[in-house]
Amino acid sequence: MTIDPIFPVSWVILLATVVAVITLVAHRRPGLRLGRFRSWLLTTIRLLALLGIVAILLRPSREETLTPPSVERSLLVALDTSGSMKEADESGVPRIEHARRSLVQADFFAEPQGNFTFFRFADDAYPISPDQLQTAAADGQETRFHSSVRKMMRSTSGPPPVALLLLSDGHDLETIPPGQTAQLAAARNCPIYTVPFGSRGSARDVSIRTTTFHPYTFRRQQTRLGATVRALGCAHETLTVDLLRENKLVDQKRIETGSQPFHQIEFLVSEDDPGQVEYALRVREVTNEVTSENNTAVSYLNVLDEKIKALLIEGEPYWDTTFLRRSLARNDKLDIDALVRFTSNRTRAIRSNERRSDEPLETPRTAEEFSLYRVVILGKSVETILGDDGIAALEKWVSEMGGIVIFARGRAWNGDQSPDLEPIAWGETLTGESQVEVTSQGLNQAPFRLLHNRTISEDLPAVLTYEAHGSPKTLAASYGQTQSASPAIVFRRLGNGQTLSLGLAKLWNWVFNANTAFDNNLYDLFWDQLLLWLLASDGVTPGSDYSLQTNTANLPLGESITFTLLYNEQTPPASPPTIRLTHGDAEAAVLSLESDPEGHSATISFTPRATGRYQAETTLPDGEVLKARFLVFREQLERTETATDLAYLQQLANASGGRLLTPGEIPELVSNLLLETAPMEARTRLVPLWNTAPVCLALVLLLAIEWLLRRRWGLT
Repeated sequence: MTIDPIFPVSWVILLATVVAVITLVAHRRPGLRLGRFRSWLLTTIRLLALLGIVAILLRPSREETLTPPSVERSLLVALDTSGSMKEADESGVPRIEHARRSLVQADFFAEPQGNFTFFRFADDAYPISPDQLQTAAADGQETRFHSSVRKMMRSTSGPPPVALLLLSDGHDLETIPPGQTAQLAAARNCPIYTVPFGSRGSARDVSIRTTTFHPYTFRRQQTRLGATVRALGCAHETLTVDLLRENKLVDQKRIETGSQPFHQIEFLVSEDDPGQVEYALRVREVTNEVTSENNTAVSYLNVLDEKIKALLIEGEPYWDTTFLRRSLARNDKLDIDALVRFTSNRTRAIRSNERRSDEPLETPRTAEEFSLYRVVILGKSVETILGDDGIAALEKWVSEMGGIVIFARGRAWNGDQSPDLEPIAWGETLTGESQVEVTSQGLNQAPFRLLHNRTISEDLPAVLTYEAHGSPKTLAASYGQTQSASPAIVFRRLGNGQTLSLGLAKLWNWVFNANTAFDNNLYDLFWDQLLLWLLASDGVTPGSDYSLQTNTANLPLGESITFTLLYNEQTPPASPPTIRLTHGDAEAAVLSLESDPEGHSATISFTPRATGRYQAETTLPDGEVLKARFLVFREQLERTETATDLAYLQQLANASGGRLLTPGEIPELVSNLLLETAPMEARTRLVPLWNTAPVCLALVLLLAIEWLLRRRWGLT
């Protein structure tokens, strides 16, 4: 026990002695009248009260030993295993080996460490054990920092991460700004500390890739051909991009590179006659460029003379319906009809085609009546328009006749009609605002790649989302998700047809984006690309009988292309025809198509061995020749530009609350970050005994008892 007196101890003792003497003298004379017992009782109570006052003046305390609790936190450690980490920059040792040596020197592998969670990343992030990390090869085909960091933040279970230690050369191919990637970590209060490896020299290379894909367009309609130009090692230069139609120059634009590596470019084209037309976007070579194989991107336009017919059905009209109908009506490729229920007994029929405005528009009741359209778009409460029989006919049209249905506003009906038609079940309530994120599967599809690119470059308004009841159904894929990783856009093949469901509301907010012009707003472009993509996946060209389709127009060397001959409800040939493939002027292969079991099409896959333009031809039994063209190019993004991107790693670290490190700073950083997770030394603290409630209550009680007894016994 220790004391901390208000006055010196000698003063307290003197004061206590004086007060005790006065108490004894003061109680002596009344004690003669009260008797010995009462006199000593009053004296004892007064002395005990005096003792309490002395205790307050001395302020005694007791010592207490405490061991502070350790905070359970983990450190995320991510090693870049992409192809660029194979580069040997220092002493002939690959970058990935330098990174591993840094971890060894920091004692990451000395003994099992429960505070570390290891990842390897390239196109995505994958948890890995310490032993596997020491032997992991740098074999990743791409480096996607944003997707990888997002996966790491969502894969952490257990102790919350204190930081992310990222060892890489910063060679990112996802083209998402580092500030946006840093937000993923900042939201988890997990700063990113980056450690760069490799040389900082820069090779010179320009490349171009298409960002929009138009499998169909309408004659005399303007179509946007968009592309992304990447200029590495070409800061503050002027690049020229040519637009070639069937190998003839028709337009060109110039780009001032400045200090940015990525640039968007668009050309407007239109065709007067139907048919297939090849357009090539070519960025001209720069001096000392490492390769020119990636300087051209090809797009093939199938020009139609017949509009695509679509039907919109809405039982609960709202702003979403109004904006969607007007957006589709502005699209020159579409001939849109709408059935909108305004009251309980009135459904309004609306045609966008003025030449057909006087034609009667009845509600489809059978699958054959639905077959007048290529796409049916559903809003809310459509059972009030179609009825149970109409919904059953709609499902038959999709599964047996290859129809396409889009659920534009979550759940389309209030009952249990046709549960198989929906690719996922949505709730009725909106869960709140969120940005739409494109999944890794969606990045390979044109409309979602467009959404992904625009999300990167623009601050889009948030949209409302519906709660998903369960997971997507069998054979369904999620192409879009909310910021909490819940499904938002789900696609599914059903029989011969397709269904796509958007668990979103207020998408029309994208129209009012101050960063883009109205005629180039994301809302209109997204719906345009979405419909064209679904039709391309369906493979049926409006106005045609048989059609020959390819799954891509631009094929990286080493990958396979699939040819599909669709019969479009025509009589299949007695035996599937062959495909003659030419490369330039020479014959490359003769392929035998294989019919599918249901007899709707015939397919074959082929892997080209050389780059260049290819043409596929097949001759039908009636002598008609069908053609399809595509381009094969060499894609070596991980090997074309391997310079360490120090600026990217610096921005990523600073924006997340971390910093750029050298390999030698890793041990000190780890020690500081995990300081609170280590066992803490015991500490001693003083616990006051004089200012507690029992002491105060006892003192007040003693004085009160004495006062009551003195009053009772007639003393003043």
